[in-house]
Amino acid sequence: MMTDTRMDLSRIGFDLRSLSALQRQARNLTLNSRTPASSVIAGSHMSRFRGRGVDYLESRPYQPGDDIRNMDWRVTARTGEPFTKVFQEERERPVICVVDMTPSMYFATRGTLKVIQAVNMAAILGWAAVQRGDRIGSVCFSMQEQHEVRPAGGRRGISRYLKMLHDLTVRSVPGTHDQVTTAVESLQRLRRVVRPGSLIALFSDFAMDHDALRKQLSLLRQHCDIAAFNVIDPIETMHLPANNYPISNGQQAMLMAMMSGSRRDALYDYFQHRHQGAADACKKAGVHYTQCQTDQMPLDALAQLFQKRGAMNNGRR
Repeated sequence: MMTDTRMDLSRIGFDLRSLSALQRQARNLTLNSRTPASSVIAGSHMSRFRGRGVDYLESRPYQPGDDIRNMDWRVTARTGEPFTKVFQEERERPVICVVDMTPSMYFATRGTLKVIQAVNMAAILGWAAVQRGDRIGSVCFSMQEQHEVRPAGGRRGISRYLKMLHDLTVRSVPGTHDQVTTAVESLQRLRRVVRPGSLIALFSDFAMDHDALRKQLSLLRQHCDIAAFNVIDPIETMHLPANNYPISNGQQAMLMAMMSGSRRDALYDYFQHRHQGAADACKKAGVHYTQCQTDQMPLDALAQLFQKRGAMNNGRR
């Protein structure tokens, strides 16, 4: 078991250089949008996202925040309900990675820490986004702070993005903090500032209120495309053998007695309930969801989800 989260994270191969090296893996990742969404950005490539452009696509019911200049007055008059026009356009897309850096993410029994796995996945996704001409940004939250990087493209955009991921991961190593920032609060804030048509990727172990999570995801899903990655340790999927397990919070070490069968069953049931709650919340919100283990190649989990989304797109055309 990893028993010292206070360690210099470079000892487990985590530094800014390692995040930059993930650029090569990003070339093998194809980003696909799952469903069209509203957008107002013009750019360099065709997208299934919708926004203002030269080619009329269809009319749909008006939603709060839609540009009133795009109202379809003929359909509105015929149906008695407000409708707006949507267009196919060439555009660059904001891609925003939301990364959980709360204490439960600084844990692993094999592979790498959950938070490192999440950051590596976010780095690969960032590289893939800028390589395709999109803009990359992030929202990262820990127990003591939330930090945002506005979406930007090109070498400068990815460099600033990777530096923030690295610096906040190191700075957020668990300790004693008075302030508590949650994923739900971060998503609530993101909903107020995110551009319609953005792709949002959420990396977390979902140790949170799943009802509140579903509500925020549902609201974001109205105007954005969302992918959720549940980062888990393999130990969370198995019944532990009877033993005394060494654990640490980075400051103190102790043995966790797991000789009792009922205690081991309770721990297994807790993780199953948590993972199922996260999956159900995402499903109800219309968000694609997958699990990624700490000993899994980060590119594999990303590719699995985006390939599945691509297949769904092709099936709907």
